[in-house]
Amino acid sequence: MGIAVVDGASAASEATGIPRETVQTWMQSPEFAELRQRTREAATDELWAIVQKGFRRVGELLTGTDDLQKTAVATAIVTDKMLLLRGEATSRYESKDLTKEFDDHELDLLRSAIEREDSERAAEEVAVASGRPQGTAPADG
Repeated sequence: MGIAVVDGASAASEATGIPRETVQTWMQSPEFAELRQRTREAATDELWAIVQKGFRRVGELLTGTDDLQKTAVATAIVTDKMLLLRGEATSRYESKDLTKEFDDHELDLLRSAIEREDSERAAEEVAVASGRPQGTAPADG
């Protein structure tokens, strides 16, 4: 169950010889919920110990090796797995409203530019839909 919790049912099947379907059944079965949780907690604890060793090793390698990149990558992978098991974020996104710093004139300029761009795109879509080359007007008739 520990292998399946960390690496998935296929990896657990390959490592143990237990059919993948059996491992999947165990992973979905309510009767094994407590075992899955204990296994997840044990795996998280083991991964945390590895993360700590990795960080210490990176610290050691800072002064004496050119293999620091491989150690850092391995530590990052283990860290991601540990965070996933804990249900924590493995990436972060931020946004900032830049327009809050604009004065009224700058907001008007931005609004005009967006409206102009929208009009140009709409005209291009009409031209494409009608089969006319872009930038040409329909013939008078």
